[in-house]
Amino acid sequence: MYQRIRGGILLLIKDIRSLLPAMAGVAVYWIVTHLLFNRFCPTQILFNFPCPGCGMTRALMLVLSGQFGEAWRLQPPVYGWILGGAGFCVDRYLIHVEKRSAGAAKLWIVYFVLLLLWGMALYGLRLFTGIPVELMDPGRTLYRLLTKV
Repeated sequence: MYQRIRGGILLLIKDIRSLLPAMAGVAVYWIVTHLLFNRFCPTQILFNFPCPGCGMTRALMLVLSGQFGEAWRLQPPVYGWILGGAGFCVDRYLIHVEKRSAGAAKLWIVYFVLLLLWGMALYGLRLFTGIPVELMDPGRTLYRLLTKV
């Protein structure tokens, strides 16, 4: 058991090291876009309109603060992303079979593609039925959502 946990921690460290350049790029993008536009989403910056993923971070914060219904109203796929992320981390860092079968890898791909399709379908529906106000002004409503001011 100790070897499995140790192996998972070493794999996590290796993954973080390999992702450092990408994380640094996202950090620089975040700083620049917030200084220049006070926004992060390129769709919001270019078109002043929310993208299919707008509100996902706010929905995650709502879940973490126990406001499950409000998170569902804002971005229902957040629950699928939470379950998928947790499942993937358990599979990769706790179970971490040395040679993953092609079928197991394809299952993760199918799961995350279905999540993306769910988000796109919801976005398409919202284009016709109305986009929630909280998604129209991202970054400025998280405090109000969390505190219900």
